[in-house]
Amino acid sequence: MRFFSALLLAILISGSVVFAGEELSELIKQAHMGSVEAQNLLGRKYLRGEGVKVDYIRSLFWYRKAADQGDSNGQTRLGWIYENGKGVAKDYAKAFYWYKKAAENGYSRAQRPLGVMYELGKGVRKDPVKAAYWYEKAAKQGLARAQVNLGVLYEAGNGVGKDYKKAIQWYRKAAEKGYARGQTQLGMMYEKGLGVDQDFKKALFWYKAAAAQGYYAKAKKYVKNLENKMKGSLPVSAAQKQVKILEPRVLVEKKVARAVVKSGAPAKKEQTVTISKKVKAEKKEEKVPLVASVTKKKAAAKEKESVVKKKVTAAKAAEKKEEPLAKTEKKEDKKEEKAAEKPTEKSPTEINEARAAVRKFMHEQDFEETPASPVAVPEKSVREALMASENKEADAEKYFYLGNEYAKNGRFDLAITEYQKAIALDPENANSYENLAISYAKKGAVNKAIETMDTVIKLRPEDADKRATLGIMLHAKQDFHRAMKEYTTALQLNPTVSGIYYNMAVIFSQQKKYVQAWKCAKMAYILGHTGADALELLKKTAPKDEVDLPKENKDGLYLRQIVVASEEQAATILERLQKDGDFAEIAREYSLPAFKENGGYMGRVEKKDLLPLVSEALDTLALFELSPVLAIADQFHIFQKILTLDDLMSEGKKATLEHKAD
Repeated sequence: MRFFSALLLAILISGSVVFAGEELSELIKQAHMGSVEAQNLLGRKYLRGEGVKVDYIRSLFWYRKAADQGDSNGQTRLGWIYENGKGVAKDYAKAFYWYKKAAENGYSRAQRPLGVMYELGKGVRKDPVKAAYWYEKAAKQGLARAQVNLGVLYEAGNGVGKDYKKAIQWYRKAAEKGYARGQTQLGMMYEKGLGVDQDFKKALFWYKAAAAQGYYAKAKKYVKNLENKMKGSLPVSAAQKQVKILEPRVLVEKKVARAVVKSGAPAKKEQTVTISKKVKAEKKEEKVPLVASVTKKKAAAKEKESVVKKKVTAAKAAEKKEEPLAKTEKKEDKKEEKAAEKPTEKSPTEINEARAAVRKFMHEQDFEETPASPVAVPEKSVREALMASENKEADAEKYFYLGNEYAKNGRFDLAITEYQKAIALDPENANSYENLAISYAKKGAVNKAIETMDTVIKLRPEDADKRATLGIMLHAKQDFHRAMKEYTTALQLNPTVSGIYYNMAVIFSQQKKYVQAWKCAKMAYILGHTGADALELLKKTAPKDEVDLPKENKDGLYLRQIVVASEEQAATILERLQKDGDFAEIAREYSLPAFKENGGYMGRVEKKDLLPLVSEALDTLALFELSPVLAIADQFHIFQKILTLDDLMSEGKKATLEHKAD
């Protein structure tokens, strides 16, 4: 099974990829002849993956063709691609340029994003007055999203005078078009009584209209909150008065509770009791249904206080260096650590040496730096942010980062605790499990590490790097059969993971399969792994078994690439690669975001689908040779042909190299 990324190719089609018969071929032909409609349609297909694989570079190419002919849709789409960094580096200045071109032609779908650029100061100096100007242009053409944007400015008095009635006017226009956010904003105005009489029923009507559409999550929350507020409430006017009297004192009571928790000092009983008595007295005097609501709020506040206290207590315990794990976990870890320290009596010396090499490789194994959906959290304030947040997904990510900090400092017990917290909140995040497994392994608890990695593979079965991690752990445990199975699967998914070839060379050497060992050691060395020691060992132990690597793949063309935004940077990277730089590492570090995945590995590529420029450059390249820098659609590419595992393991010719005479 071969692995294909969602962004396989960063090159442009010139031939006929199959899409509903010959439809795509004809579309490309029309686009090359200058048809703006065909160019826009192709841009959309590649942007959305309609009948073809998603390919942002091809999308950009065709939208640029349309934009250069003055087409407003092409210009707007080009602006969106640059604003969102789809296949290119984010460039707000270029996004602003293209939005403005289309907006000045009266295109409403460009006028709104241009307003956003002015409002947020993206690619241009922040200017809410100009933002309002462009929002109004689009709003008057009936664009619902722009109508909401304009309403928000009127509601806040940002760039225009504060005017709730005008805000309602624009929200209503959007709401009546069925735009969920417009319906929600209008509901909020009714709920708060801004510019209209407060009316919970109308607010609920609009919230439910938005929620019924299913794609605006906040609307469902607003429905639930308002329904809870309406249960047993007074008539609107009386309820308003009651809230004004009681809310400030309830808030004061909550502030006292927070202050007590923050300081860690015992609460002043008199102060808390006095406030509680005042609230109770007022509730009895008023004798209204709102009493039950306030009592619930008070109980919720106390419950929340208790939860916060528990979090603080847990955080303090975690900060102690000597914090023990759970007894059962600790005992199991100790058993595994002792087992790991005992040498295998039956193992020959060469196997012990191999174990040491693999353990060294494990020791250098990197932690995943980001979870599936990374959130930037400053190192110094990570704990404070974690304790303050009430968002489960955000908390999971913060626990993840905190675990990384402990792991980097060698405090694996504490790292394990944090990763477990992250997993409890986000059990589908493979990166948290992988880092937990690596922490177990570095403590010597290899069995537990392998068990955890099995979960990772269930979550991400087609992730070559994660299969490689599992293979390394199995290798360290001397389960060579399973280790080789994981290594092989990983290389079938991505044949460019150099460290795996090195580990396979070690196993093949132990099994005295020296031909295979030679092949893997050479691949590790060529792909950038520092595996020269394996080659030197094979020169001494099995010089007669050396074979040459195949000159080409039998079943097609396989490529990897590095893609950057400037020609100068590409030239510098090419020079570094020519000096034995690690292609995959450089791709992950410097390639544009869309091309970092899998170290730039693209998979199998059909030659007929390549631009003539790329096809001609590849024709002259030998296997593993680097292409010159190729300029494609404002980006600069470096390609390399790659050998697959299947072709590597096919029979090879005996090598006749000079070193044999030494």
